[in-house]
Amino acid sequence: MTSDNEKSGLPILSGISVGERGEYNGEAVIIRKPEDLEKITPERIPILSREIKEFFENNLGEFDRLANNVYAILAEFGYPVDDFAAIIYAHEIIGLVSIDKITDVIQEGMKIRIYADEGTGYVEFIE
Repeated sequence: MTSDNEKSGLPILSGISVGERGEYNGEAVIIRKPEDLEKITPERIPILSREIKEFFENNLGEFDRLANNVYAILAEFGYPVDDFAAIIYAHEIIGLVSIDKITDVIQEGMKIRIYADEGTGYVEFIE
């Protein structure tokens, strides 16, 4: 999913990989509240803030629906063995969790690339 014309950036954030291994490029969309879920399209990469965690804990079906409609998810919360990781794994998408302060670093609309390997992954800016 990377073109030869795109320059590789430096890793800016790292997290725990809980889904598929691989690489994905897309546009960041920050999800802080349930209404933000309306901004999701398959090409966009949802970045889940800590503020949305309680909503998803109480509405796992909504998290399942999100995972069914995207290729990758990044989150400030989550662990390798929890409900969020299980849903990401079940949908065979790329997922990075426990990315500290990602919503402070990544802004809405930024083009980013995710690299995920077994147990670890990172995010970088792309042009």
